[in-house]
Amino acid sequence: MRFGGYSQCEDVLLSGILHASYGYGLDCAPSALAIHHQGSGPHGATASQPAMVVYNHWLVWQELASARRWSQLALAWARTGLLLRYLIPALLAGRTSDLASFREGLRATREPSRTS
Repeated sequence: MRFGGYSQCEDVLLSGILHASYGYGLDCAPSALAIHHQGSGPHGATASQPAMVVYNHWLVWQELASARRWSQLALAWARTGLLLRYLIPALLAGRTSDLASFREGLRATREPSRTS
């Protein structure tokens, strides 16, 4: 698992694959109860959070992106969101650890491991 449990991103992938392959959408059951057990890796506001988010976006788009124009537009929008949420604030605040983490996430998308 790269960058902790969030990098699995299986919930987003499953939702997207169900929609792309079968046209199913996910719905909310008002009386449902969901219990989410914490994974074993680091989570939340850790030093690797920017890397986790960058890598998660890459995982999702590797699986779901197609030649359709809308998916390429959505990918560009997601990348813009990453810049606005992580990179620009880190640059303005001089948080070099966030910049390094963001860079590590980008590097991981170019050199994926088999254990990702």
